[in-house]
Amino acid sequence: MSLIPLHNCEHHVHGCDSNLSNSEFSRCNLDRARFNDVKMSACSFTAVRMDELAMSEATVEGSVFENVNFSKVQFKGCQFEGSSINGIPVDKLLANYESSRNA
Repeated sequence: MSLIPLHNCEHHVHGCDSNLSNSEFSRCNLDRARFNDVKMSACSFTAVRMDELAMSEATVEGSVFENVNFSKVQFKGCQFEGSSINGIPVDKLLANYESSRNA
């Protein structure tokens, strides 16, 4: 595997059937990048700004979101089995919300 340094450059990159395991991206602008049929596991995102993302048919199972700003985020048709928010199971939060709404 070869190292391809990209420093202070501006390129449009197209990768297909590529293995970029153990890559590191720092101070990069990936605006309007598209990721299709991509596997990301054991990745870390620190001090990352992700605005106006669109995720569909994605799996983030076993992930941890810590100190993440989810303001104005919408979850549609998502599964939350076994998930928790601040230690509270999401299915219980939703059930409590539904029961208070129907009361």
